[in-house]
Amino acid sequence: PSILTLDARGHVTITLLRGVPLLPRAQLEAGPSPPPGAAAPEQARCIVDRGAGVGKMAAPSLLNWRRVSSFTGPVPRARHGHRAVAIRELMIIFGGGNEGIADELHVYNTVTNQWFLPAVRGDIPPGCAAHGFVCDGTRILVFGGMVEYGRYSNELYELQASRWLWKKVKPYPPSSGLPPCPRLGHSFSLYGNKCYLFGGLANESEDSNNNVPRYLNDFYELELQHGSGVVGWSIPVTKGIVPSPRESHTAVIYCRRDSGSPKMYVFGGMCGARLDDLWQLDLDTAEWTTLVSDSQEDKKNSRPRPRAGHCAVAIGTRLYFWSGRDGYKKALNSQVCCKDLWYLDTEKPPAPSQVQLIKATTNSFHVKWDEVPTVEGYLLQLNTDLPYQAVSSDSSAAPNMQELVF
Repeated sequence: PSILTLDARGHVTITLLRGVPLLPRAQLEAGPSPPPGAAAPEQARCIVDRGAGVGKMAAPSLLNWRRVSSFTGPVPRARHGHRAVAIRELMIIFGGGNEGIADELHVYNTVTNQWFLPAVRGDIPPGCAAHGFVCDGTRILVFGGMVEYGRYSNELYELQASRWLWKKVKPYPPSSGLPPCPRLGHSFSLYGNKCYLFGGLANESEDSNNNVPRYLNDFYELELQHGSGVVGWSIPVTKGIVPSPRESHTAVIYCRRDSGSPKMYVFGGMCGARLDDLWQLDLDTAEWTTLVSDSQEDKKNSRPRPRAGHCAVAIGTRLYFWSGRDGYKKALNSQVCCKDLWYLDTEKPPAPSQVQLIKATTNSFHVKWDEVPTVEGYLLQLNTDLPYQAVSSDSSAAPNMQELVF
């Protein structure tokens, strides 16, 4: 068989075995390049088209930060511990604090570059920080958080953003066990008609001025009603080893294509010290698994260092992690924050579709296929009737963490 290797820079190498004709049959697979030092009896060049024009290679996408400096309206004051969600072109920000906890709801229109304060009404919640904040359509849910130093909340509020109407909701308690205690720094993740609450930090003291921290690793489900309202809390019985107690971690839910089972990925956080462990919870089987990357780069300590207060989102088949704090510099009386962006591949990329052999000669050929987002390299095998020892693509292998440099 013949193998074509395409790297992220657009460099193409094709290895043709002598005596094997080029056939208009091809199998293209996204994945790593063949190991270095592999035998190459004969080499030739080819023309490649990934949907960006015949004979042209699209350059890899680069991430560029741009500061928004031109806008109108009342700008929110500086803060931390706030939360944001998106509804169409609107970014909605609530809570957080800096010399006092903010209680305003700020909205930024990304089309008109305008900040505004909507005229909210109803059961307006108090300001809070390090709270849970999720969006379901035009409905936003707020749970818990710190309302003042040493005093935390376990109240649940719903905002109907189509009418800017707040409503305090009271879920039914679990059929067995107590409802969630007041907390901050928890994760509050939405999937389908349920929110999943994990961990956080509670105050064991009844005196808010005497803070006795207790890190949590409890897990709750909150069932939602369609459109508005909630049903109640439940405490799933989980299997496996439960992650250690923590706060200021991230929890992102992603559903793999191959299994169809949603997974919740918990990373980092703090429990006295910063953490860098990665956990997976299967939401169908309620089984916890700790994940250890099999990446060679990780074995060289090229992996995210311990952190808390970072953020994470799922885009495509990847989970992206940004920033967070990894320590405290007493000399400067300030947090030491990370300035790195990482992604985690949760599964093997799909094979590109529409693979076409356009033209072939004795020393070159023209192949075209649809580009797969986020893929850094391709392997093309021709004459697929012959056996080919492909690079391992075990979908059960542990995901790999990679750093984005920009």
